Amino acid sequence: MTRIGRLPEKLNSKIILPCLALILLVCTACSEKSLPKAAGNNSPVRSAPADPAYLDALSDGIDFTKPDFPPIIAEIKGISWNEPWGGRWTEGDRATIRFKDNLPKSFYLELVVKMAFGPNSKRPVKIKVGPYEQTFVVNQPDEIFRFEFSNVQNINTVEIIPPKPATPKSYKVNKDARFLGVGLVKMRIILKREAS
Repeated sequence: MTRIGRLPEKLNSKIILPCLALILLVCTACSEKSLPKAAGNNSPVRSAPADPAYLDALSDGIDFTKPDFPPIIAEIKGISWNEPWGGRWTEGDRATIRFKDNLPKSFYLELVVKMAFGPNSKRPVKIKVGPYEQTFVVNQPDEIFRFEFSNVQNINTVEIIPPKPATPKSYKVNKDARFLGVGLVKMRIILKREAS
């Protein structure tokens, strides 16, 4: 590293302090973008657009192995950090994924599940899209489930509800006190083409 010199004292306080404040502001804004937050109760949810880019983004889905979520997501609750095993646990009674726009009227929801923790294995796990509810059972590692949803109106939320979240600590696996359900790897929304 080469030292170029030093700014005069008058410039130090007039330039460096505002620059540091700007850098801090940018860093704070970047860290807030890493996880989606609630937009507030007053923010309108748009209808599912026919925009091919939006539909492609839904089809690309959410990769739970990555540290960030895609921009189509408005808020995620009840899903933990990405784990070394390649995914994220649902944490607590339910995982809620809220999209920025409404979901399409008819679609397939594809879910890749790595595993279920303890008492959640081989028991029905609920998946809800608004009032529509289906179930799946995790019997083995790395299962792919596909659910069909039709006539979905003005809904932008998917919920995953494990039957009995439990802590690894209570099973003497380790000291982890999180209430875990199922291990998620990927979720995709695939537009169902209407028969013409």
